[in-house]
Formats: sequence, C-alpha cells, structure tokens
Amino acid sequence: MSKSIEILICDDHQLMVDGIRLMLDGELDLNYAGQALNGQEVLDFLKQNKVDIILMDINMPVLNGVETTKILVKEHPHIHVIGISMINDLQMIRLMAKSGAKGYLLKNSPREEVIQAIRQVASGQQYFDQKIFLQDGSVNKSQNSVFPKLTNREKQVLELILREYTSQEIAEKLFIGVGTVDTHRRNLISKLGVKNTAGLVRLAVEYKLV
Repeated sequence: MSKSIEILICDDHQLMVDGIRLMLDGELDLNYAGQALNGQEVLDFLKQNKVDIILMDINMPVLNGVETTKILVKEHPHIHVIGISMINDLQMIRLMAKSGAKGYLLKNSPREEVIQAIRQVASGQQYFDQKIFLQDGSVNKSQNSVFPKLTNREKQVLELILREYTSQEIAEKLFIGVGTVDTHRRNLISKLGVKNTAGLVRLAVEYKLV
C-alpha cells in the first residue's frame, strides 16, 4: 500500500476546515493530519507532527499565510503549500507563488479540483486555479496591490472605518445614506474575504489598502 499524504488544514474559519475535511473522507491516499487557526499554530504543529501538504488560508490573525509560507520554505522545504482563499486575484497568486507556494485554490473550488490539486502538488508538480487566469475582468492589474480593485467610494468608506467613524458619521461625512454606508461595508468585507469589520480593519492596516 502506498504512503498516505499527510494534510494540515490552516484556516481561521472552522466551517472551512470541516468542509475540506469532509472532502478528504474516503480518499485512502489522503490523510487529515490536523488543523491550525493561523500561521503560528502551523509552526507549533510541525514541531511534533509530520506533514506533506498544507492547505493555507491567506488572511489570518497572528501570522498570515504569505509570511508563514516564506518561513516554511526556509525551515521545512519538504512541505508543499497550497494557498486557499476567497480572493479571486491574479496578483495574489503571484504573491503566494513568489513566497513559495506550489498551488492556489479558491475556497469555492469543487471537491474533485481540491483532490486533484493535493495529489498533483504532492507528486512534485504545481497547481494553480485556472479560473482566475480566465476571468480577466476581475483581475486587478495594479502592481501595487494583491487585492481586488476598490472603487473610490469604497476607499473613502474604508478610510473612515479605519478612523473609527460610525456608519452614521460616515454617512454625514460623505453625504450618503446610512444604508449605503452599510452596503459599502458589506461589499468591502466580501471583496477582501474577511468575516467582519475587525477583519477588514486588520487587513487594511496590514496591507496598507488606503
């Protein structure tokens, strides 16, 4: 019997971890080794556990996926990283690849694609989601950002959120309705693949989005 591929899932969304774990069920050559909520937990896990593949979320607290991948390339070169994200952006793929990832998947990828990517990367090849390359309209061409392009209004709202303005205060400042502010806030959260306003603020500060 061939050796199983040991897989660590790193994501701060438990539902995502559970979903991927279900995908692995029934695949005799793929073994769920464990989970981590952030990059630091990945490094701690590897001190006592053997892993072949890490499915790595990009935006996480404590230590994000990009920085964790850079560390893994230096300290654990035998481990292969596949980035997983809701961010459908060519620049993010390039950033992860430059950091040392061998693959990149969107979080809504079908089970068959996830399984294929794991096996392909484990065999020494690369796997990058081709859907992103085909959707040119959604790709941010700017070389200064790895995230989807924000509209001018979204940037204004985001900047005021970072300055701790309430929705009411933002509405008054920009002469728009509170409902419109909340819509922009939801769009920003969705676009940037975070869970809430706190995640939005963390990401904006970390990557200097405004």
